Amino acid sequence: MQGGPAGFTIWMLGLVEAAAPRGTRSILHRLLEPVHRVDDCGSRGYSSRLGASLGGYRWLYTVANSGVNEGMNITAFVANSVGRWRSQRSAHHLAFGHFEAIQSEIEIVALAPEDPAVISLCQQYGIDPALAVSPFRMSWQGQSDWDENEVQGSCVLVPIPDPSQTNHGKLLRDQGYAEAIAAIGEYYLSEDGTFVLTTAYDRAAAEEKIWFVNPNVRCRVSLIKTSAGSGVVTASFSSEIRQSSST
Repeated sequence: MQGGPAGFTIWMLGLVEAAAPRGTRSILHRLLEPVHRVDDCGSRGYSSRLGASLGGYRWLYTVANSGVNEGMNITAFVANSVGRWRSQRSAHHLAFGHFEAIQSEIEIVALAPEDPAVISLCQQYGIDPALAVSPFRMSWQGQSDWDENEVQGSCVLVPIPDPSQTNHGKLLRDQGYAEAIAAIGEYYLSEDGTFVLTTAYDRAAAEEKIWFVNPNVRCRVSLIKTSAGSGVVTASFSSEIRQSSST
């Protein structure tokens, strides 16, 4: 991974030929078009660009940011995330050769360490609830252009920092991202403040990267891979804009 306060670059490598059916190139071109520009609440705007070398399915994503992520730890990351967000997600489902757009409302609420849901989740994994830091609940509701049913759900997430490694730890969740079951993932915060989460499931593995462009704009890149990690099933990019209490 390359990047820093002046720019964030993600190379997504290894989209193997087996995971890309015929017609993938045209869908990739749609995904790799310029996303959008945001100027929010007088803060510094940002522009984003996805470029690709389609011959090897090598994706380059670059975002200029304002350095808001510097010095980020898990407590600050969760505190900055609390609130209501409007999300625009673009997903490429390689297994189906389909491009999906999802618009949703996300709400992130801080939970007390003594909340019964936090204690229950820690006990499920045999972890002392006293080790939990900044637990929270995330709820979402929205619409997809691929599925007529409403996209909605809620999950409890509990960070458990690793005392031996700065900005590393585990993330407990009562509902996973790739599979609707409880899951435990490994997280770390990079030097530029990007939150990176990897989670292994029975039939898949997920990797997520989240960072703040400014206090009111978050970006998220997600990959769902085969359980062996040898192929990518779904790749997505999301931009999330904080909503004021009056909206």
